[in-house]
Amino acid sequence: MLLSRDFINYSEILSQLVNEENELNQDILAFCFNLFDSETFIKALSILESRNLFLYLFTPVPLLETNANQQETLLSSFYKNQNDSQYLKRIIIKENNEKDIVFVDLDSWYCGCEEHNRKYRDSMDDLSSLVEKKQELNTSQNKTMYFSQPPQEPEDFFAKIPASKQYDSSCKIMCPHLLAAAILLQSSMAVFQHFLTKKETCYIIKVESMDEWLRLQCNIVV
Repeated sequence: MLLSRDFINYSEILSQLVNEENELNQDILAFCFNLFDSETFIKALSILESRNLFLYLFTPVPLLETNANQQETLLSSFYKNQNDSQYLKRIIIKENNEKDIVFVDLDSWYCGCEEHNRKYRDSMDDLSSLVEKKQELNTSQNKTMYFSQPPQEPEDFFAKIPASKQYDSSCKIMCPHLLAAAILLQSSMAVFQHFLTKKETCYIIKVESMDEWLRLQCNIVV
């Protein structure tokens, strides 16, 4: 079920972005245009089609071979088990006409872009609201009322972070980079493969050496 009185299954909606012919579903595109902020959604699609999104995957044992079937098996295994500790991933988006890169962390629902950080700072400006929320957190018997509620639909993973990390309402803050990454990784295997293998506008890059992986993290921080 896509919609209920008080819940929208974003993952299920986004999973239908690609139809049976492996083309973008125009009806779902139009629906998402109104479901999300229209400008943010358009920019997110542009990112997915711009060849500027890179998914780095740490594979200490060589997995990506030239054989197409082996690569498809890896992509399928990674997508279905991407939250397992055996898969380390980093999402990097290169901004158009800029040298800067943007680091996206879906697991923490964080983006390094200025828009995301500005929205986050704006959400922190109301000190009285923060104090009130802290009081609610300390006194409420239901400790999760301040946090994002767990999905009513078990298959909806969109913008969800582990309960142990839910310490504020930042998951409500959206930017084009986060939305693009979520569409790619939190919708369906069909959407994932559409941009990676059919259109080839997003890229998965294997990193087999721990030294290279650590160097990648250092470059992101710097």
